[in-house]
Amino acid sequence: MLERLRAAAGWDPWLLALTALLIAIGIAELYSSSLTRPDLVPLFHRQLVALGIGLVAFIVISLLDYRAYRSWAPWAFVVAAVLLVLVLVLGHTIRGTTGWIRFGALNFQPVEAVKLLWVVVLAAYLAHVGPPLTARKTVTAGLLL
Repeated sequence: MLERLRAAAGWDPWLLALTALLIAIGIAELYSSSLTRPDLVPLFHRQLVALGIGLVAFIVISLLDYRAYRSWAPWAFVVAAVLLVLVLVLGHTIRGTTGWIRFGALNFQPVEAVKLLWVVVLAAYLAHVGPPLTARKTVTAGLLL
């Protein structure tokens, strides 16, 4: 069955199972905390909504052909740079970190999105440089970005 799952969806069943276990432990801990502290119930509900959004995003992104990401790399670089500049211009301090942008009632920390965008940019660059990937090429690419 594990081989059929891997072949059908291209997912690693062990990675998927361990990720689901970590999510379940986190949700259970938050639920347990909300039983004794009613002020944490909204946080628990918000976490469930975030989990639902994350699962939908996971499924959609995993069904896309990963080779398409390479063509998105220049745009990912531009979007990441713009997000970081926006933090400098519009950034608000929340819990001691001046790295948040407010959209009405929502707060967004662009650096978290930038981390994902950098993965796409770095992977595209290293694919462009080509094999063999030496330590020098990898470190140089990381420092340039």
